[in-house]
Amino acid sequence: MQGQAVFGDPEPLEALRQQAEALGGVAHEWNPEERFLLHRLVREPSAQVWQPACAALGSRAGWDRYAREELIDLLASPSWEMRLRGVRALHLVAPGDSPEELKAFLDERLEEAVGSGDAVLLDAVVRGLIVFLGRTSLVKDPRELVRAAAVVYLEEEEAELLDLAARDPSVRVRIALASTLADRPSIPTPATWTLLADPDPAVRSTLAEALNPEDPAASPFLEALRQDPDPLVREAAQAGADSLRTLPDVPWVQSPLARISELERALDAHPEQPLEALRVLLEMQDGPSLAQLAEMARDPDLADLCRALSILTPLGRLLPAHARTCMLEALGHLPAWSPLSGVRQLRALLVACVRATEVESVEDLIAWEPGEEEMPGGPAGEVLQRLAGISASLGDQACCSDLAEAAAELDELRFGVERDLPEPERSMSCLVIQAWSETLQRGIDGWMLGAES
Repeated sequence: MQGQAVFGDPEPLEALRQQAEALGGVAHEWNPEERFLLHRLVREPSAQVWQPACAALGSRAGWDRYAREELIDLLASPSWEMRLRGVRALHLVAPGDSPEELKAFLDERLEEAVGSGDAVLLDAVVRGLIVFLGRTSLVKDPRELVRAAAVVYLEEEEAELLDLAARDPSVRVRIALASTLADRPSIPTPATWTLLADPDPAVRSTLAEALNPEDPAASPFLEALRQDPDPLVREAAQAGADSLRTLPDVPWVQSPLARISELERALDAHPEQPLEALRVLLEMQDGPSLAQLAEMARDPDLADLCRALSILTPLGRLLPAHARTCMLEALGHLPAWSPLSGVRQLRALLVACVRATEVESVEDLIAWEPGEEEMPGGPAGEVLQRLAGISASLGDQACCSDLAEAAAELDELRFGVERDLPEPERSMSCLVIQAWSETLQRGIDGWMLGAES
């Protein structure tokens, strides 16, 4: 597969970079193959690949609905790394053939950013909306989070808007404006004097920290702030570059992302045996890492598989009714068909187990069969074969002794499952065995009551 030879080999890396750049120049909407390629490239660990892939994504989101869908998936990802890649693409979005459609797209992302409080996404969306709405409407937006994100982009010549922002009723907005003054070519004098007289010391302290003591234009403001009645403001005004207010250097600690990236490489290198590549996470029942891996997986079908497995991790700790619901939810995340046998086999195992846990009578148990889907190999497949044999051995005329013999065989099977099967196959099989054992016991009880009467 494409991702296998990327790491440590500059020639394939350069080839992937060229593929990413070429995707941005395709004149038509992406076809399924091109979209699949983009999905992989934007999740490559190398910045030499994912950055041009994000550029291709952003440059087309204004008119290519498939690019826009991919961008929405990135922005909605629970993985911060993938969201940041989506934000990078969002920075490059520009009006295309359908500016109103793009504006509606940005408006939806704005609502999401405000609702979630995602400051990074909010900043990227506001930058995009400035193209459509201008700064005035955003600075006057009724939502303080939007105004706070917009004021940082006000220009020096927009004195009226700067003054409006300096008098905003929200402390958050005034602090956002004060924090940007050091980044401006020149200090907006009227707005700065307004901020210096702000009644909230947090605004004045932020202003003191933002002003550059090397800038002669900042001297009168800093001098006034050094005389401020609030001690925190005075401290901020007197702090220099070598002050204790500066955070000390923190030794580099390896990010957990590196571990997830290593697992993703192993998964991508063995797509036909995904459960074996993920055994370390499955045995630890590490649902959060599996969910994060689902966001970073370069193959969409493997991503779906990781998403399903993350849902299955608590299976062994749930009550039977909740466990069945959990399996159904996981099944809903798997594609109906996949070119990867490992994905097909997990889906077949889930289908068979869900149907097996729904038996309510001995007749239901006798009618059960694994199904025509591709069955998994190894111990999980052997368990399904044993269950099919137990079902077939009963027949329509099963008597009490037949049911008791089947129950004993189930107990023996449970022992082997708990000893030999890994997760999640172990929890799924135990759930089926428990459901069948209870069903058989009800059948035996019914026979006994009939005999007594």
